[in-house]
Amino acid sequence: MCYIPDCENDVFVSYGHLDNRPLVQGQKGWVSFFQYALDANLEQLLGTEVNIWRDAKLQGNDYISNTLLEKLPQIPILISVLSPGYIHSEWCMRELEEFYKAAEQKADLRIPSKSRIFKVIKNHVPLEDHPQVIRDLLGYEFFEIEKQSGKIHEIRPELGLEGTQKFWAKLDDLAHDISDFLKLLKAHHEEKGALIPSPAGPTVYLAEVSSDLWDERDKIRRELQQRGCTTLPDKPLPLKAADLQQQVGADLNRCKFSIHLVGANYGIVPEGEKRSVIELQHELASKQSPGAERSQIIWLKTGLTINDDRQQKFIESLRNGNYAQEQAELLEASLPELKAAILDKLLKDRKNGKAAIPTRGAKRIYLICDQRDFDATAPMEEYLFEQGFEVKLPAFQGDESELREVHKENLLLCDAALLYYGQATDVWLNMKLADLQKIAGYGRTKPIISKAIYLGAPETKHKQRFRSLETEVIKNFEPFTPEALKPFLARLVNGYGGRN
Repeated sequence: MCYIPDCENDVFVSYGHLDNRPLVQGQKGWVSFFQYALDANLEQLLGTEVNIWRDAKLQGNDYISNTLLEKLPQIPILISVLSPGYIHSEWCMRELEEFYKAAEQKADLRIPSKSRIFKVIKNHVPLEDHPQVIRDLLGYEFFEIEKQSGKIHEIRPELGLEGTQKFWAKLDDLAHDISDFLKLLKAHHEEKGALIPSPAGPTVYLAEVSSDLWDERDKIRRELQQRGCTTLPDKPLPLKAADLQQQVGADLNRCKFSIHLVGANYGIVPEGEKRSVIELQHELASKQSPGAERSQIIWLKTGLTINDDRQQKFIESLRNGNYAQEQAELLEASLPELKAAILDKLLKDRKNGKAAIPTRGAKRIYLICDQRDFDATAPMEEYLFEQGFEVKLPAFQGDESELREVHKENLLLCDAALLYYGQATDVWLNMKLADLQKIAGYGRTKPIISKAIYLGAPETKHKQRFRSLETEVIKNFEPFTPEALKPFLARLVNGYGGRN
């Protein structure tokens, strides 16, 4: 069954056969797992079945069949899994070209400005080597570059917890965007010529960054999109200075405000320029016509070690306020504090009588647990996910400052907090309860909708006597039962605080 009426498939995955060879015998290949994970994610987002198809019989010496050529014009979305093997495959290039031609002939390659082709970059391919028909599309990068050595590593879920978390974060971005686009396609199909609804939030210019801040920019982009915002630029910036200035200027004119993330690296210098892309974007934004409707948020990452004189000079100019708008806000703070500042900006628009900024997708529950209770919380996490909630867990790998940063970010962004107290110590419990009480000091501007402490096995005298006037206490020393969470979830769904 397909999501789009009268279609045999909703999504076609175009890939090279080398990219689906498993690293370990008996495991799924990367593309197979990618398709499985995307299918599950999309069906949960859309609440119905979605049909994702790929040619599982693809071999290196296969040729594109007439059957496949006949299918391509009837498929709404194509995912191009870009890699060195993909661009050297005649089969893959033919699939991509044929899909592009079919959509272009029907004059609906973009609806309204979103492309039917999604570019998933499995491994690094220089932009100039991307096929021409997708070169201007922003890609979903499933690889990362080591900051020190410059080595490139694919993000693979079979390479431990860290690889799994990064893979699902990237996949979540892709799934949300495809889900939104499928909804647009369905509306377009059911009522030809109907106006496509605009995003609920403002359009924001999220400046391109140097490679050391790719992860941070992805997190900010995801947060903005989850709040209904459109982010620009929506295609790669040109590498020639004149073209870049024209495109950035046009994008800035469409935006309410701009966000600039500045790190340790100076970034790429376009042809015909002496300044980096990062510095040029900031200068162009600062020279936009000043007014209450347009401003800048400039973020300097804390603890930077800068070895480039050009970058040092640029940062000093930011601190001194050179060529800055009156409305520019310079932050030298943590990433959660930057998110809080952006949220403040969005909320100010709402207070000024503009449209509210909704949070897209499921409500988030921060399931706080000690590492000793990680396995015990699995049934609870599974149940919450099945009920349509996005469950966030603490990080357990990394240094103390990184773990603390993730914890604070979850406290800032989640709608509800569920604290699981099983094998952890009393000291651990008291520390986490203190964090919930100090949440406003972390930059959170609104209260958590619902919060509870779940007392699980083993049963102790301390747990038997535990009481709280501020937070609901759930005592259940037997195996987890969904009934225990119903009051907590009712508050979250209905939007009233109870013991908050």
